[in-house]
Amino acid sequence: MFKRVMIVLSVILIISCIAYAVADNTFGKKEIIYVYSKTCRACMFFKPIYNQFKDSHKSGAKFVELDADTFQGRSFVIDNRISHIPFILMVNNDKKYVPSGMCMFDYQCLNDMYNDVMK
Repeated sequence: MFKRVMIVLSVILIISCIAYAVADNTFGKKEIIYVYSKTCRACMFFKPIYNQFKDSHKSGAKFVELDADTFQGRSFVIDNRISHIPFILMVNNDKKYVPSGMCMFDYQCLNDMYNDVMK
C-alpha cells in the first residue's frame, strides 16, 4: 500500500513540475498566452477575434494556448492569479501586459496594443 501511495505522489510531483516548467519557461520571450475554456461562452465569442489576431502576428511572437480546464491550464491560472477567462497575456522580455476590459473583444484594440508593447 505504501509503495502505491509513493508512486501516485511521485507521478503528481512530476506532473506538477512539468506544468510549472512549461508555465515558467513561457516568460522572457515575445509570446502571447491565451487562456480559455471550451465551455466558456465569452471564450467562444472571442475565438474568431483571437484567430484573426494570431494569424496576423504569428511571425512576430510565439502563441501559446492554455485550456483552463486542464491541469497545466489551472496551474498557470493559479500561479499568475488570473481572475477571468478569456485572458490574454502579452510577454515581451520579462515584461507582462494584459489587455483591459473591452479591448479583449476588439481586434483593432488588441492589434494596437501589440504594436505598442511587442515591438
